[in-house]
Amino acid sequence: MSDPKLQRADGFSIFATLIVAAIIITAFFFIQEIFRQDEPLPVSEDTTKERLGKIELHRMESEKFNQMVESFNYENNSSLESVMRNVIKERYHPVNTTAP
Repeated sequence: MSDPKLQRADGFSIFATLIVAAIIITAFFFIQEIFRQDEPLPVSEDTTKERLGKIELHRMESEKFNQMVESFNYENNSSLESVMRNVIKERYHPVNTTAP
């Protein structure tokens, strides 16, 4: 038969578990407080102007790049008909029907 004492909850182990859980929770908040980041400094007017200038420069460069891509695509895109003609010209050769 099994020993009924082994099936009972041990009061000390429950108490120890609660103490360990309290220590872990407290440590979590303590560590979080230690590694908290400093509050960001307020942004000055000069910084705002510099950021807006960089944003505008990026927008202009992006627009210029998009225009270059669009012009490249416009120059190099061709219709289905022209592609088919090029394929026929490059891959298919007329068969010589007059055999000697």
